[in-house]
Amino acid sequence: MPPDLFLGILSCIAGGALLFYGFSRMKKYMLINDTPTSKIRAVAMGLVEIGGAAVSKEYLKTPFSNNECVYYKYEVKEYREHTSVSKGRTTRSYSWDTIDSGEKRMPFFIADETGTIYVNPENAEFNVPIKKEFIEKAGLFKRAYSREGNHSLAEIPVNKITFLNKVGDRKYFESYLSPNENIYILGTADSYSGKAFIHQGQNDKNFIISTRSEKELLKAIRWQMIGGFAAGVALFLWGVHYFF
Repeated sequence: MPPDLFLGILSCIAGGALLFYGFSRMKKYMLINDTPTSKIRAVAMGLVEIGGAAVSKEYLKTPFSNNECVYYKYEVKEYREHTSVSKGRTTRSYSWDTIDSGEKRMPFFIADETGTIYVNPENAEFNVPIKKEFIEKAGLFKRAYSREGNHSLAEIPVNKITFLNKVGDRKYFESYLSPNENIYILGTADSYSGKAFIHQGQNDKNFIISTRSEKELLKAIRWQMIGGFAAGVALFLWGVHYFF
């Protein structure tokens, strides 16, 4: 297959995937925008949208900052050197590569001025920003990575660009949902033994838990939708031109 034709096919496939992503974001945007917000006391069974504070009797602890939470997500990146050889020439490049990541969640309650309701967060799509960022500078001796006992972490402002990085440096990122933090939930209300709870429904799989307000969430999804459509159309048209 000629290289130009291969690039055209690849570009069309990527463009189609981005257009599909744009349509999925548009569907999510319309769903959130069209679902009315309910007070907890007035929650009806089925798909609901509620807001309030996350509360629990017990909490998880974040892996690096040891903060209490009902949900956390972490990522560890290491600054690494990559070497490639082409036509007898050696090229070196450097990048922050993910070496570990994970998340943990627990059931909790959401409370507003009218009451509380139990939330089972299994399979929920969490929309929680990075709250803590740490850097660990490489020492003279190579060490094994462990999430426990990292005593040499230095907290830095979130999204701050660090300079003078050297191979072996590591960055640690934490996103988490704190006690009493205001959240937005779109999920399915059900009842068991007369008690209502929120979870992912069997028929409607939409289940979002976000620290952003509905307005902020809609704004973010709108930009994702626009970006998906714009990039998708551009890549698809770029690919099509290879066929003519």
